[in-house]
Formats: sequence, C-alpha cells, structure tokens
Amino acid sequence: MHPARLVAIASLALLLILADGRQAQASDGAAPAPTTELTSWYGYQILLADAGAIGLGLLAESPHLLIAGYLAGPIILHGVHHRPGLAMLSPMMRIFLPLIGVVIGTQHKTCNANGDECLFGGTFVGGGIGVAAAMILDWSLGWEKSVVPPAVDRRPTGFALTTAGLAPHNGGLNLVIGGRF
Repeated sequence: MHPARLVAIASLALLLILADGRQAQASDGAAPAPTTELTSWYGYQILLADAGAIGLGLLAESPHLLIAGYLAGPIILHGVHHRPGLAMLSPMMRIFLPLIGVVIGTQHKTCNANGDECLFGGTFVGGGIGVAAAMILDWSLGWEKSVVPPAVDRRPTGFALTTAGLAPHNGGLNLVIGGRF
C-alpha cells in the first residue's frame, strides 16, 4: 500500500476516534452541573437549648444545671453543625460578656433606702444585660452553608451490562446477567 494512503487512513481513524471521544464526553455530561449552596439558620436550636437550660435550672432550683446548660448547649450545637471556631468562641463570649456587664454595672450605684447594697442593683442589671447580649449574639451567629449536589440524570443511556455470574442448579449451570436495558 502506498505510504500516502496509510497516512490518510491513519488520520481518518484518528479523527473518528477523537470525534467518538468528544461525543461520549458530551453525552456523559463531562461538564459538571453547577452545585447549589444553601444557607440555613440553626440559631433557633441554640435559642431552644438556652430556654431549656434556663427553664430546667429554674424548675430544679439548680444554678449549676442552669450554668452547665448555658455553656454546654451552644458548644454541642455549633459542633454538630461543623462550626468548631464558634464552638470555642461561644463559651468565651458567654463568660466574658456577662463579666464585662458586671464590671460596667458596678460603676452605677443604686442604693436602697437604708444606704446599703449600693452596688448590687447595677451589678445584677449589668450581668443580666451581658448574659442577654451573649445569648442573642450566639443565636445570630448560628448560620451554616450546605452544598446541594446537582440532580443526577437517571434516564437510561442504552444497554449496560452491570453484572454476570453462574448459578449452579440440579442439572448444571445457569448464566445470570444483569444490567440496564
């Protein structure tokens, strides 16, 4: 065979192989479908945990239970939602914001009629404002992003043999095949 014909046949075969590959890529969806990113608020779960901790602590008349729920609930919920930074930040702000409120509140003197207990009212109010600010801030930071994968095209793509095997029986063997048709 003439060398020019061999080159032409080889070039044609190469073009057919490349064209078939491009067609297979286009039909298989080589370009990935865009994913969707959803943002959801889980702060209501922290709010409910706080309400439960306060309610349980007051019902049981146990300040230890109240404080444990106040500190542990948000740590667990931020951890469950894969937010380790907030799981570490939450107890720190839940401790330091009330302390800052107490320090500021002690600067405000509210004396009773006898002139004693001059710092108690401001301390109590400042600490309460600090606790409320810490909880509200924690609730407002409870957002998470989740990626929703694209929808999978489940239409049949033609014949595809997915499994084959032999099954013995009394008189011999059966050929078992499975796939999409």
